[in-house]
Amino acid sequence: MQDLLELQPHRVSESLTDKIFLFYGEAGTRKTTVAGAFPDMLLSAFEIGYKYIDGIYALHITNWSEFKRLVRKLDDENVKEKYKMIGIDTISLAYSACYDYILKQQGVDDPGDIGYGKGWRLIRKEFEKTILKIPQIGYGLVMIAHADENNKGEDASSTKVDIDKRPAAIIKGLADHIIYLRKAYKDGTEKTMENQTVYAYTNLVDIESKTRLKQLAPKFEFTYENLKEEIKKAIEKKKVQEGIVTDENRQQLYKKTEQSFEEVREEAVAIAKQLISENGEDIKEYINNLIFDYLGVPISETTKAHKNELISLREELADKREELSE
Repeated sequence: MQDLLELQPHRVSESLTDKIFLFYGEAGTRKTTVAGAFPDMLLSAFEIGYKYIDGIYALHITNWSEFKRLVRKLDDENVKEKYKMIGIDTISLAYSACYDYILKQQGVDDPGDIGYGKGWRLIRKEFEKTILKIPQIGYGLVMIAHADENNKGEDASSTKVDIDKRPAAIIKGLADHIIYLRKAYKDGTEKTMENQTVYAYTNLVDIESKTRLKQLAPKFEFTYENLKEEIKKAIEKKKVQEGIVTDENRQQLYKKTEQSFEEVREEAVAIAKQLISENGEDIKEYINNLIFDYLGVPISETTKAHKNELISLREELADKREELSE
């Protein structure tokens, strides 16, 4: 924990890379394109929607274990130097991967087979903990989803994010901005292909949307530059209306106390010993395989150069301890 006497007052940042966005809409509404335009973006792609986006840094993710390993690596200071923003495309596929991970881990085909309510609690806990860690270690976040649209006639519709209700509260609560995207013809133009564009909506009746920045325009043409400009204008209005002090730079909202190499190693050893003590010899092979995967040497032979790998090992051992305690 930070020293409470050294805390400084928070300042609203004009940067987009310390914010959390949820973009959702039908196919072809620039969700992945705009996400990829954020500076220092790393896209974790459960869905390969980046094939025609030149220059994007994207990692194809096929299962939840891969995603967990990615999140652990994000805590590396060298990785933080390269990336400031993480994208998840799509967040619904990420949740499905988490669902499959827990079922496989428990050796069942349905959450109900784990016990009354327990299976769903395990899935929610795993999903929430892993997703929340991304902003907690200092990254901005863009989550991408499809739209679930229920038409109510030719001119009206009720639209929401297309995701299971169980993770929905986590995702929507986390987002600073839930932005609905819709294809439309540019205002005041003929209805031709050349005049078709995508609009972003931040505040509509019957359309799921949200913004923590009430001064943000309710509708604008959706590009990265426009998003950046509209948020900047909204913050300027907030300064006038509320007298806030702003900072042009991104804010580090979560700060942690740096642990020494020795402290990290001691914690990893302690968790490994606890697992063996509580679960017998059967878990030794699992632990030894983890140590080999992460370190390549016994823990006793690690040096300060292994610190990041030890952090990842410690967290995986802690996850195993938590799983077995359920």
